[in-house]
Amino acid sequence: MSLISEGAHLPPFALLDLQSGRRVEYAAFLRSRRIVVLVVNDAGKAWLAGAVREAKAFAERDLTVLAVTKSDEKPGNLPPHFHVLHDADGAVATKLGGAGAFYLVGKDTGIKIAGRVPVPVPALFRTIDAMPMRKQEAQGRG
Repeated sequence: MSLISEGAHLPPFALLDLQSGRRVEYAAFLRSRRIVVLVVNDAGKAWLAGAVREAKAFAERDLTVLAVTKSDEKPGNLPPHFHVLHDADGAVATKLGGAGAFYLVGKDTGIKIAGRVPVPVPALFRTIDAMPMRKQEAQGRG
């Protein structure tokens, strides 16, 4: 399965959030938040655990994490804007490029980063902080 290219747009999807039991729609975050979409594999599990420890910095950057997994194992207590989504049949994962896919989607809805390996959190923050819209937000917040 191939990744969706940088600059392109992810297809719409909606899945059950394993923590809240609610249906979460990818489109609900478009234009208002930056989004990391992670199709979970072993590296993705480790990345997600590290990202949760940086929840405050994710919030400061208007960043939502949507982790797509076949597992129905409920996650521990996740911070706001972190969602583990159940993809029982793997159909959404397939549309997104399969296990190991990692995307950063900007507020303009375009893919900024597409890869098979999750970007380390510090590098992700550097990429976001270099975005013109993020610079404007940081100036506005003082």
